[in-house]
Amino acid sequence: MKQFETSSREYKALKKYWKLLLKPAAKLDYKNFHRFTHFKYFTTEVDVIDNLLSLSPELAQVYAYSQRFCGAVGTHTEELRNTLADSVGAPETFETCLTYIREHPDYIENTLRHKDYSNGPLERTNNRIKVLKRSGYGYKRFKNFRLRILIMLRTKTKHPIIK
Repeated sequence: MKQFETSSREYKALKKYWKLLLKPAAKLDYKNFHRFTHFKYFTTEVDVIDNLLSLSPELAQVYAYSQRFCGAVGTHTEELRNTLADSVGAPETFETCLTYIREHPDYIENTLRHKDYSNGPLERTNNRIKVLKRSGYGYKRFKNFRLRILIMLRTKTKHPIIK
């Protein structure tokens, strides 16, 4: 985007439709025609992507590699390993990401294998405690604060809560 003037049509198109570049190629709509703001004619999402990629060969290279890489991550770990082995011609923008993945392949494979595990519930609990801490304006005793957290979360403890 930096190679175009901020008032140019190309710059505005890239700025408006950058989310289409992040969308997986398999989910792009190639049948239904829509009116897109920066295009004079009715077009599909695939045509918009083709138009945006024609603006910069570097962008086209990065887009092709990212689609291939995301497809490999979404399918199997063996395909991901093959993609990483072929990453010799990867764009420079991917180097930090690829370096990290090459250094920690076991962790990445473990994450991809166990997709049903998430730290979302733990983050929710931490957020609720922080909100309680902010809205409580400080408790006089930590024991009272702890009790309020346990009551709020409806946590069952092995030991009696109140002593």
